[in-house]
Amino acid sequence: MSVRILSLIGLAAVALTGCETPVRAVPPLTPDRWAPQVREQTEFLELQATGDQTRLTPVQGADLDRFLQGYAARGHGPLIVSTPAGAPNTEAARRLAGEASGYIRTTRGPGVQFAVGTYAETRGADAPVILAYRRAEVIVPDCPPASSDFTETARNGVTPDFGCAVATNVAMMVGDPGDLLGNRELGPADLARRQLVLENYRLGQPTAAQRTDDESGALSTAVQ
Repeated sequence: MSVRILSLIGLAAVALTGCETPVRAVPPLTPDRWAPQVREQTEFLELQATGDQTRLTPVQGADLDRFLQGYAARGHGPLIVSTPAGAPNTEAARRLAGEASGYIRTTRGPGVQFAVGTYAETRGADAPVILAYRRAEVIVPDCPPASSDFTETARNGVTPDFGCAVATNVAMMVGDPGDLLGNRELGPADLARRQLVLENYRLGQPTAAQRTDDESGALSTAVQ
């Protein structure tokens, strides 16, 4: 190889070295920066007991139904039923609390968890039966204004609001914010169905559920 060629190769190497752009470190992404936050709230329902009342009024029954719907959808923990202690209507409140508890068990099933207690009433006036449950509430991230220059790419960085819009959408779509705190407890298994599938497997029969023609995804053959 001639001296001229070697000189050209050396010059090219020097030129490439001079044009090399320094590598910048990619800033770490922080996916938890805009993660939705969850806080606990307590929902209350007051049922006023007066005189010798022993049953729920129609209005109280409707209010209790709405309250229980919210508990079934978003409630966590036991349903707390508290009666006043030291109020003139303490006995009436106890009877009404028993009526409400029986109504809840009848309409919602025996699986509802109860926590029964009392609270002090020191004003000397009639006091209500108080029902309460805890629920979770999501806090939507406070996204900064999108005022960054998106053409600035020399630093290979991210904008200040990177990921905030996605986190906000997730927070708004969550049906029960309590799910963001962890997985729900599994419900009881269907033992009868499991036993049927196992028996069919042992007999060599199909274990899948049978489907009708209406449930089939096959195309119609009415028009050929």
